[in-house]
Parts: sequence; C-alpha cells; structure tokens
Amino acid sequence: NENQYFSAVEPQGNYNKISLGVGHSPSLNFDSAMTAEIWVKFYPEKNDKDPLLLKLKESWFYDYNPYGYDIAYRNNSGTIAMNCGLQTDKGSFVNWCPAEINDTLWHYVVFTYDANAGLNNFITYVDGVVKAKQTVTGKIDAGEGMLKLGPGIGDNFYHDLAYKIDEVRLWNTALTQNQLQQNMTRTNFNPPLTNFELYKVLNEVSLNNKTVNGKEFKWDFGNGQSSDVMNPKYTYPVAGEFQITLTGKNENSITAMSQNVSIHGLDHFEPTAAGNSGWVTLQIYGGGLSPENTQILLRKSENPDLAGDTIVEVVHLTEEAPSCSIAGKPTPLILGTMAM
Repeated sequence: NENQYFSAVEPQGNYNKISLGVGHSPSLNFDSAMTAEIWVKFYPEKNDKDPLLLKLKESWFYDYNPYGYDIAYRNNSGTIAMNCGLQTDKGSFVNWCPAEINDTLWHYVVFTYDANAGLNNFITYVDGVVKAKQTVTGKIDAGEGMLKLGPGIGDNFYHDLAYKIDEVRLWNTALTQNQLQQNMTRTNFNPPLTNFELYKVLNEVSLNNKTVNGKEFKWDFGNGQSSDVMNPKYTYPVAGEFQITLTGKNENSITAMSQNVSIHGLDHFEPTAAGNSGWVTLQIYGGGLSPENTQILLRKSENPDLAGDTIVEVVHLTEEAPSCSIAGKPTPLILGTMAM
C-alpha cells in the first residue's frame, strides 16, 4: 500500500518538513555492535543533502561530523551518493559511498559496526554490495536524543526534498553480508533475487545469471569493465584479485550480488629501482599470491642473490579473498623487504 510508506515529499513552498521522531529508549543505544537497515526511494526533486535515519545526540546534523549514528545522502549533479556516520567514544567516522543512484527505484542501504571485528569493521552496503568500509575503534556513543526519520532539523530552507523510506530495522549485532542478502529479499517491494554462478578456466570466467524476478542486468568485472549480456564470458588481461558484481533491476527495485575471482599470476611490482644500500619494500601485485612458500630474490650477474627478509600479506577486500583494488586503486597483495 503506497500510503503505508513514510514519505518525505515536501509540497512546494511548504516550510514544514515531514519527519518522524521516536523517543529515546535504551533499545536505541548500542554498545560495541549494531546494524541499521533502510529501504529508500528517491524522486527527481531530490536535494543537495539530508539524513534519512538519524540518532540525535545534538540538536543539529552535519554529515561530515556525525553525532550519534546516521544514514544520509548527497546529490552530486543529479546522482545520489549515500553516506553513513557513526560516533564512538574514540571519535566520529563517515563512510562515503560513490555517487551511483540516479533512478526512482527502491534501494537497500545498510551499515554495520562491530568494535571487536578487527580491520574494516565499519561497513556500508548499497543494494547488498559493500560500497565503503574503514577501521573504527571504540564504543558507540549515540546519546539520549530521539531517533529521527526524515530531513534534518535545520534544513527548512530546502524546497525540493523528496524521498520515501520503509522497513527500517536496527539490530544490536553486526549482521553478515549473507544475512543482509537474506533480509533484502524479505520485503514487500518485490525485488530481484539476484544470483549467479561463476566458472573459471585460467584467466577466462563464464557467468551464469540465476536471478529470479529481474528485468535488466549489468555485470561489473571489478576492473572498470562491464557488460549487459545475460550470461557473459570475460577474459581478464592481467592477473589479480577481482570482485564480480551482478546488479538486477525490475520496475520496482534494485539488488546486487558479488563474488570474488582470483586470476593467478604476477602483474607487476613497485618500485622497479632502488638505491645501492639500505632497505627497500617491494609491493607485489597479482592474483593467487600468498606469503606462504614464497621467496623474493634479487639477482644481478656476477653477484650473489639477495633474499627478501620479510614477506607479508597486505589487504583483504572481504573475509574470503584478498583484493588488488580498493576504490579503483591497485593494492599490493604482498610486501617484501630486503637489505640492499
């Protein structure tokens, strides 16, 4: 029923913003872990920036410096970029997502935080896929203000705000990506049940689209290349660790699913030159690389080999697989140090 959605669509010239406040209670405050879920549908009259969900610690909102926790957005030349904020007793933190939403469909936005989860423990998902993450420390500090759904208190001078939100859920634990994928299908929005199978032979992948209830599809191969073919094959030109994402769309909403693929081999290393003495740190890029049973040797004719002193793995995109790309920038899988 369209009338059951919480609507923040503002009539032109009306300074009275539509919002919903929930009074403070202990159930709205979390200690060391939480999840916030929301479905949102934007309209062409969407504005510059505003919160969708906001746990107020102060009487004002600014997305660069969160007080409590929030899910918000900014309009970048007609395309929406989501952001999620969190304050702990160690400081304020914001996950900034890329500007990607430019339609009027329902989108699923989530952030999770677990103080005891180690690296990259503050994560933002859009439509089921990780869009931003960082390492945060401390206990959640949300104060005793109300939970607010809708525009910020100080934004009455805006006239073109328009969105709908629904199915807001707060949890006292950090849900996993698999749990969020399941929650994403438990909705009245009739979303695509996005799913695919991946088969790899050497550096070629074959992708089998298993999505139910989808009308349009787009594949992202994790290296800047994409396809709208239903069941594509793709050959990676270089070795590395890549995240393949399938986005499914129908007339009502959008969902997505990702899988990681490892294209084995050495791509390149940096730096390619160093001084004649001291230490050098080599950043080695590729796929299927591991510090175990790996040795780095520097060879020069008529000189003894120099062996790497320390070899360590650097970064993981997810818990399952290492990555060679974060936000489009190559990230080394192995660091090796050696005396020159």
